[in-house]
Amino acid sequence: MEHNVIHSIMHMQKATETRFSGLGGCAVELHTYGWGNESTVTVRDTERGDSVVLTGVSTQFLRGSIKNYVRDLGYRDESAERRQFLETLSEELTTVLSRWESKKAEKQAQEHAAKEAQWES
Repeated sequence: MEHNVIHSIMHMQKATETRFSGLGGCAVELHTYGWGNESTVTVRDTERGDSVVLTGVSTQFLRGSIKNYVRDLGYRDESAERRQFLETLSEELTTVLSRWESKKAEKQAQEHAAKEAQWES
């Protein structure tokens, strides 16, 4: 599977579309590199271990796709599973934003202390 998929992807034209079905047993992994504007999307068959890896995906487009996915959940009938997903996502977002705020405050305190030390010398 992997060789044929990679071969197809490498030779894609703008109008080319490759579809896969029956992917209920697949895991999707999203990875963004902190130093660039590219992401990797991996779809892995959890039974056989085969995978399709898309590299060089624009981080901007990946973020937009995630936002659209979450927004589209709001147009569907509410279910306990969707609600739990959104609540868990909200908790994770709060944790990340809180960590960023802590780092920002720490950096500002260090900069302030450095300026104080500079004034004292």
